[in-house]
Amino acid sequence: MSVEVTKKLVGENLDKCADEALEGLVAMNPGLRLLGKSRNVVLEDLEVIRGKVAVISGGGSGHEPFSAGYVGKGMLTAAVPGPIFASPPMQQTYPLIRHLAQYEPSGILVFVFNYTGDRLNFGLAVEKAKLDKINVEMFVNGDDTANTGAQAVGRRGMAGNMFLLKIAGAMAEAGTSLSEIIAELRFAATRIGTIGVCLNPCSLPGQPPLFSLGPDEIELGLGVHGEAGVARMKLKPITDVVTAMITHMTDPQNQNSLELGNDEEIALLVNNLGGTSQLEELIVCREVVALLGEGNFFFLWRYSTFKKKKTEFKFATEHRNLAVLRAYTGHFMTSLEMAGVQISIFKLGDEICKKRWLPWLDSPTDAVAWPRPLLSKISTNRFTPCRIALQIGSIEVDEEGDTTVTPVLLDKTGVILFHNALLSIIAALRASEHVLNDLDSRAGDGDCGSTINRGANGIMVGLEKQVINLQNPGKALETISEICASDMGGSSGALYSLFLAGACRCFLHANSEADLQTLWIEAFCEGIANLKKYSGAEIGDRTMVRCFKTSKWPFIDALDPVKNVLQNAKPGKWTSLLEEAAVAAEMGAEATITMKARAGRAAYVAVENFHGPDPGAKAVAIWIRAVCDSLAG
Repeated sequence: MSVEVTKKLVGENLDKCADEALEGLVAMNPGLRLLGKSRNVVLEDLEVIRGKVAVISGGGSGHEPFSAGYVGKGMLTAAVPGPIFASPPMQQTYPLIRHLAQYEPSGILVFVFNYTGDRLNFGLAVEKAKLDKINVEMFVNGDDTANTGAQAVGRRGMAGNMFLLKIAGAMAEAGTSLSEIIAELRFAATRIGTIGVCLNPCSLPGQPPLFSLGPDEIELGLGVHGEAGVARMKLKPITDVVTAMITHMTDPQNQNSLELGNDEEIALLVNNLGGTSQLEELIVCREVVALLGEGNFFFLWRYSTFKKKKTEFKFATEHRNLAVLRAYTGHFMTSLEMAGVQISIFKLGDEICKKRWLPWLDSPTDAVAWPRPLLSKISTNRFTPCRIALQIGSIEVDEEGDTTVTPVLLDKTGVILFHNALLSIIAALRASEHVLNDLDSRAGDGDCGSTINRGANGIMVGLEKQVINLQNPGKALETISEICASDMGGSSGALYSLFLAGACRCFLHANSEADLQTLWIEAFCEGIANLKKYSGAEIGDRTMVRCFKTSKWPFIDALDPVKNVLQNAKPGKWTSLLEEAAVAAEMGAEATITMKARAGRAAYVAVENFHGPDPGAKAVAIWIRAVCDSLAG
């Protein structure tokens, strides 16, 4: 985190970050316990390791949930977290080994992620424990494929080691001997590779970032301690980024590469490095699966749905046709707040290996950080399922009763007036997009005008394609209601859709002989009632409903007399009433300037931050004025 953000969260005492985080972990999970005054986390019930292998692992803090998050039956017996990005000292690990030995395990496995400090400090503890005649062995592994040349210290330990930790824990729980577990891990380790990419670097608590990236740059092959990677690239679409990662991981010219042929069966792990949103993380998962083995599946769906250009067939033909039998995603081994991901691939090999490794990956564990993918009932392996066909079913209609209702239809003049009113509304809302966005930016997310403009554009498309039946106002309002819900989206789309859904009912349930002017008035009022029912907004609220309520006020107080007048009203009288409604709507919108919002997103914003009318109410005033001007013309 940045210096400022870290201090906001943990105060000035940055040295205790790791300790307090571990205290939080055990507070949430009382089946875990801190051991003595150390940072070591152990299982509450250590009797379960009697006669079995105990598995411990650790390293610097700042990689949460590693390592303490993997303590649980079927995975780690204990974790040894050090200070942030620093190896735990021998004096922390050795007492833990001695403590575990009191429960008479058949052996103790110390699993070390390959970093120099960890090898030295864990190695010292293991050697000291061996002098005490404790059956303990250390296994060290690195799975990083970023560095292309041979390294004297070996590959760095990355998130791919989580596959091995899970296998070790499952084998230990099954009663496998220490020597057999280590032999299996050594063989499986040769079939695992990891590559990472960073969008934003991390920083130690209270310190500046460990390296810098430009706004259009990403780092390929970074480490998990904030160290820079092996290559810097310009920001590209996610498909290109994932392609570059897999290409580097499997490049035969890379001495640390993972040999990955076509038609292999693999397990996949996508590790969130800490600051990547889950939305982005899942998009990466989609792209990795598509690139490795199911590009055609995803491409065909995208092409048929969005009519993409045929040049995108390149995306479908670059995949390797691998079978991703298991896939895991989430925070496994983070790097504080670093924005980025790691991709780890575990080649499952032939049937003999697969029949051993898959059950160990699938075996249950109590470790809180290990993910549990929801597999299909029809297959024990992961696959990307087809979409389920939507089945709405038939709706029974009382046809005998339905024949008594003849739909309300407009004559030729009415259709023209209706059409012109809609065109006037569309033009007015399009012209007001930037004004409404500006009003919304002062107390919202600045997209009110754009949102409403999408609805206006959707209505225009409906008119052009003649999907809006203007002769039948009930059906027309119903269609426009659906357009608002689908094209506008969000709260505004739902509000307008509810308003129009309420309005259309008046026409759909009315007899063809009903008075049109009265029906329009009743439809308007019914739409407002529908808004009130579902939005919770009342008169005096700073919302679009304020404008609705003000603009209907002249009709509500004397609804029946107005109906009687309108039935015999001359065009001039009708025009004056529309003008009265438009003026009232504009006054209602202006009145929202001094109101405290009690509904919508603006309800969370202090009143002093408002510097104009509510954008939703302003939009209503705009389209009511557009209707008035259109009919008056």
